[in-house]
Amino acid sequence: MKELASVKKIFFRRMFLITFDISAIILSSFLAIFVRFELNYSSIEPKYLHVFQKYTWIQVLLTILLFYIFRLYHSLWAFASFAEVQNIISACFISDIFYFLFVNFIVLKIDKIRLPYSYYCLNGVFLVCMIAGSRIVYRLIRQKYY
Repeated sequence: MKELASVKKIFFRRMFLITFDISAIILSSFLAIFVRFELNYSSIEPKYLHVFQKYTWIQVLLTILLFYIFRLYHSLWAFASFAEVQNIISACFISDIFYFLFVNFIVLKIDKIRLPYSYYCLNGVFLVCMIAGSRIVYRLIRQKYY
């Protein structure tokens, strides 16, 4: 019975992290566009918002898959290590590279739209900060209350 409770606890922690990560991926993508256009929503060209609305789900799926491949949902940060931070950085930037390739080879052919190059740099930095920051905060909370 205790084993089942432990498995449930781990499952809910992972689901929480995945849900947070999905939110962080979407937010970092939007922030990258928003910052690129000098924090002025009205100056964002509609074509860029179109790409954001139409294709962000692909970026979410790709990034969550890479997080799983890089084992970001396996350790649950019981012990934070430099290797885990490296995995976060690697997964985020590989995701960014794949999304760059997707937008520049597929979206460009379908919708004739290319995102600004600065978007990818900003998105990568925001995503690493959000994911690494969330894991560190998660570990601190877990250390303090569990």
